[in-house]
Amino acid sequence: MISKPIIPLLLLIFTFLTPLVRNVEAESPSITVSSSITGTINGVSYTATGSGYINSGEGEGFLTIVFSTLIPNYHPFLSPTWHCKHHPPFALELNGGINLFQLTPEGYDYYGTKVYPNGWGQITTSTQIRMTDATHMTSNDIRSGVYTGPIDIVQILPYSYIMSPAGAGKVSMTSTEIVIRSDGSKIESSVNTEIFFLSTATLPFEQRLSITTIDYSWTPETLTYYLHTKATIEPVGVGGIVVSVDKSSLLAPYIGLAATMIVATVAAAICVKRVKRREEKQ
Repeated sequence: MISKPIIPLLLLIFTFLTPLVRNVEAESPSITVSSSITGTINGVSYTATGSGYINSGEGEGFLTIVFSTLIPNYHPFLSPTWHCKHHPPFALELNGGINLFQLTPEGYDYYGTKVYPNGWGQITTSTQIRMTDATHMTSNDIRSGVYTGPIDIVQILPYSYIMSPAGAGKVSMTSTEIVIRSDGSKIESSVNTEIFFLSTATLPFEQRLSITTIDYSWTPETLTYYLHTKATIEPVGVGGIVVSVDKSSLLAPYIGLAATMIVATVAAAICVKRVKRREEKQ
């Protein structure tokens, strides 16, 4: 049986730990995503379907894309932007940044061109992003072009878009995307994009949309591409790439401290009881 003096201490520890645990539990899916992708790359027509979710409170997205056919002489890592069109609405806002959901809550149209180095070709993208309701986003994507370069891609580096105002209901974005080959060399591609709002709102200042691809995999046997990304958005001139942190690991020291306090308190109470019993016997 726990002695009465220990009970208030246990309640205090419980009160201290509860909000920390709730913060970890709060990382739950908030916006579901469904994607439809079609196009022709290197002369081969393909379709793909994507599904996943975005944690809008953290700016993190999780998406799985399944292709209908294997595209010859191409690797999905060559175009990490399969997923990035979902980032502008729900990127984590930092230092006064404004994500596109604040400006065009119903969605937007996205037109982009990615040019590979060394004359290796280019890919054009036309996408419609729509919010069907407050908890679901759809993406209809047409992506076509030619790529003739190497495909031994092993890593996607973090990248940033500079998002610039382009008048009422429009922004332009530019970026350099970098992937790493198996020999350690880089492939740097330039990306130019225009986004048209479904509203007449105006972006008030230039911003940086930073994207880190935390986890990713390509499984040729099942034609499945998986992406876990984190996006932040903030005014140009501050910040950079944000790396996701495992919050449960941050709680470990506090949980350990609380456990130590409980053990020490219980041990002290037992010692006090034993001393009292000895004194009473004497």
